[in-house]
Amino acid sequence: MGCLGYLWALIIVLGVGGGLAYSVIHISNQRHFDILGEMSKWGATIWNNTDKTGLDSFQVGDPNEKVNQAKDKVSSAIDKGKNNLQDKTKEKPSNTTTSGNTETISYGKTTDLEPTESLAHSVLNDDVLKQLGKALNYNGHGSYTVNNNHSTLTPPKGSAWIQSGVLNAKGQLSESSGILSHAMYGKRVNTETEWQPAGYHQLKINAPEYGNYLWNKGHSIGAAMTSAWSGKNVSFTMPIKATHKGEWNASEYYAENITTQTSWANQAIDGQYGTKGYGQNYYEALVRKEQTTHKKSLIAYSVKPIYSGNNVVPSGNQIQALSSDGDLELNVFIPNVQMGVNINYQTGEAYILE
Repeated sequence: MGCLGYLWALIIVLGVGGGLAYSVIHISNQRHFDILGEMSKWGATIWNNTDKTGLDSFQVGDPNEKVNQAKDKVSSAIDKGKNNLQDKTKEKPSNTTTSGNTETISYGKTTDLEPTESLAHSVLNDDVLKQLGKALNYNGHGSYTVNNNHSTLTPPKGSAWIQSGVLNAKGQLSESSGILSHAMYGKRVNTETEWQPAGYHQLKINAPEYGNYLWNKGHSIGAAMTSAWSGKNVSFTMPIKATHKGEWNASEYYAENITTQTSWANQAIDGQYGTKGYGQNYYEALVRKEQTTHKKSLIAYSVKPIYSGNNVVPSGNQIQALSSDGDLELNVFIPNVQMGVNINYQTGEAYILE
């Protein structure tokens, strides 16, 4: 055979050997076995072998052993992840949580009589603070003074009147206001209706002093402060501005005078009826006292539900009052919170934390 023949034979042998090697590597990769890596490890082990018996006693392990070990580790990790997920779903919600701004909120229990400061503060996000201003001071009783309790209302004069708020398409209620007089005060009108304000998803709670329910249909302009002006044949077309007796009705039928309000925020009147803290009823009592004891005094009054973004449940109510005789001045914010309950203000859904 000539040189050319030997050359062609060598080329054929190298080609067949290379193809066979490629096939072996390709098949091992498909089976997730790194043959090149393993050969490198075997070579390093052989090179560093100090066994006096030499290479004849060197044992090459099962190439699938490491793959099986890796599979076992992956399966173990998956099982551990499943167990952790199951454990978390079994956990009960805590009555102490951390908000998005890392503030720790202590919700307390539903049987508590007034909110903790951290719970009251939990509704004061940037949007709410922008509407209220920065001069907020916690009063130690669940609510806040605004602008150092100085009202921004115009001193009242002239005749009495009441202006309801306006509902927007989202169900958010704007400010209700008026000038109140002694003649408006009367016995509270208790009128129930099946109509429900936005976000009114009732939840029964263990809170005897607050009626054992989370939500109230909270009046902006309190019923007792204006009941004497109520008329039997008042139109319920809203909004309305009443300027004379008989043109107003303080019942819950007035959609533009009602919001979804927690029982604490609505009812709390410190030291009475077993309640504790300064809710809307506490501040309304100060206004009612001015109405009944200062018969010639007029009172500029407003209640503004404060909403965050597109939420349908207000974060709280800002109440202002200013009497013509200078004996009464209020500018306060009452957080719409309830002890032991986590509230979704976007929807009105809530759940008990204890």
